[in-house]
Amino acid sequence: METNPILRETKYIYYFVAFWTLVTSMLCLQLVIEFKLNYHFALAESLIYTLLLACFSLVIWFPVKFKNFDDGDTYNIILSHILSAIIISTIWTGSGYFLITQLLVNLGEYRIFLINSLIWKFLFGILFYCLMATFYYFAIYYDRYHEKLLNESELKASVTEAELKSLKFQINPHFIFNALNSISALTMFDSEKAHDMTIKLSNFLRYTLAKNDKQKTKLIDEIDNARLYLDIEKIRFGDKFDLVENINKDALQIEVPSMILQPVFENAVKYGVFESLEKVDIIFTVDFKEEYLKISIENSYDIKGTRKKGEGIGLSNIKTRLKLFYEQDNLIEITDNKSIFKVTIFIPLEKNGQ
Repeated sequence: METNPILRETKYIYYFVAFWTLVTSMLCLQLVIEFKLNYHFALAESLIYTLLLACFSLVIWFPVKFKNFDDGDTYNIILSHILSAIIISTIWTGSGYFLITQLLVNLGEYRIFLINSLIWKFLFGILFYCLMATFYYFAIYYDRYHEKLLNESELKASVTEAELKSLKFQINPHFIFNALNSISALTMFDSEKAHDMTIKLSNFLRYTLAKNDKQKTKLIDEIDNARLYLDIEKIRFGDKFDLVENINKDALQIEVPSMILQPVFENAVKYGVFESLEKVDIIFTVDFKEEYLKISIENSYDIKGTRKKGEGIGLSNIKTRLKLFYEQDNLIEITDNKSIFKVTIFIPLEKNGQ
């Protein structure tokens, strides 16, 4: 912090001027009412001494700025401040006396008051120095504390951003591996389908790369991306599954984490369609529930089939990303009810600016 906190913002300067104007007025009234001074002498003393004190209040910033208790040399710092307080108070008291005696003539009895008050002014100057120094130290440590909180917040945001990118980057290789295996299998008995699947995979990856730098995207774009993924799988599985959509159109413009739907559909295909002998319905529902956007994807599966044990990348990835995005760990529900597997995602509307 290089700038005097009083001069840092225009509004603080206004407060500073208003404060010293008030002090000058109150001092002038006190000199007239309590000490029975002539109005002209009272006004002169209050103006000169408060103006000088206001200027010295700004000067005190410099010994405070360059004498930091964090350096550990407390004894020397206190000693230097005592010396500074004596010097500044002496200069303030002496310069005020000099200006008044030079500017005013025929001081009369006021000269006696002026001389007698010098010791009290000197002591007040030391007290004022201590108060201003304390104020400046509080300002310094408050700024450092605020800066520390800001830095910690920025660091936390940076770490969260890095984690989110890392998690999102896990999705593409996971899907590409499965897609390439499918294309490889198709080339052996249906080269035309393999070709179509390659084109659609290319379009899917182009879309993914276009959204790569964005942590959030509109739900409608996520749905289009998921449909593109399912088109790829349709080539592989044909009529083995159908997508049933129940989408509230009012939700389409809401932003959701990028690549949040595709892993769930991939899970439905991998563990539902792939292992089932019967046709599978993948039911995709989007609606509102209280302060959340509710997205559910459910699929039937063959309870007699042998269930593969996955690597846990897809759904655990989503759970972690949702927790990082919204700082809640209850935004995904997974239910397995005999032959129906369902994943429900909740997106807080308040944090989406809805």
